[in-house]
Amino acid sequence: MLMPLVAGALVALAMQTIQLSGPPDSRLSSVAHIEQLAGGQTWLRLGDPRSSVEAFRLPETTGPTVRRGQMVWLVMSPAEPPQWRMHQQSPWAQVALPGRNFDDVSGVDDVNRPFRVAGVFRDSELIRLVEFVRSGAEVRAAQGTRAVTRRLPITLVERKPDADVSVELYVDRSEHHIVTIRAVGQEWSVVQILFVDA
Repeated sequence: MLMPLVAGALVALAMQTIQLSGPPDSRLSSVAHIEQLAGGQTWLRLGDPRSSVEAFRLPETTGPTVRRGQMVWLVMSPAEPPQWRMHQQSPWAQVALPGRNFDDVSGVDDVNRPFRVAGVFRDSELIRLVEFVRSGAEVRAAQGTRAVTRRLPITLVERKPDADVSVELYVDRSEHHIVTIRAVGQEWSVVQILFVDA
């Protein structure tokens, strides 16, 4: 069974970058309203303004390769009139692709996008972890060898109680991958790749 944090994350995967304005008859999807609910100015909003939005606040720290901040996940309630409610608040991190600017994010399926972080990770550790995932790392199992698909964006990096790391990858609105990774000295090793239907 998936942990609640991971299970809850499945809802927000089928998203795209929000345009600067929503339907003309609805203030609920406006950037200003989303930022008010998010508690500050945002630099990126990923989602569908009619149902679910990940609002990434401006970065709090920025280095050459990693930057971090806070994000708020807002979900539209089915009540009438519809209203946003805060589903989750979480730190976010972004490890820029070589040759790409931090702000160069085209949507939810862009590998350069930021991701939610659960647990403590040093910048150097996060860089090595993300580079490992993006390298197309493999795991050998009874079913054969499976590889992490390099083009899939990371949506969540979570430190598990047993010190393993769970990495959630977005495939499309109907599927995502959960990759379990274990530290072996200064290196990483893939323990398991689960293909999960959203």
